[in-house]
Amino acid sequence: MDQSTFQWVLLPLLIFLSRIMDVSINTIRIIFMLQSKKAISTFLGFFESLIWILAISQIFQNITSWPTYLAYASGFASGIFVGMIIEEKLAIGRVVVRVITRQPAKELIEYFREK
Repeated sequence: MDQSTFQWVLLPLLIFLSRIMDVSINTIRIIFMLQSKKAISTFLGFFESLIWILAISQIFQNITSWPTYLAYASGFASGIFVGMIIEEKLAIGRVVVRVITRQPAKELIEYFREK
């Protein structure tokens, strides 16, 4: 592969895909952090930062290549979208359920707290 194909096609594509991965991992990591899952959050944080460093280092090595800037920003935006889809599929976020009863709900509230 010649240098121009690498700089104009392959490198931006790799940066785009790496940003999708690291932002998606970030979305899932934040959800795990909110659930106080320290080990999983730490593990995901390691890979998130590793991927980010690899992507940003390629941009700095190719500082005059504007396609890498577009790939970086596009990958970030796409990563947010992909992360939200992954979270929906895994269903690991929190859900709020509102229950309206005709009678006092003290026993119902205690039951939910126990479970």
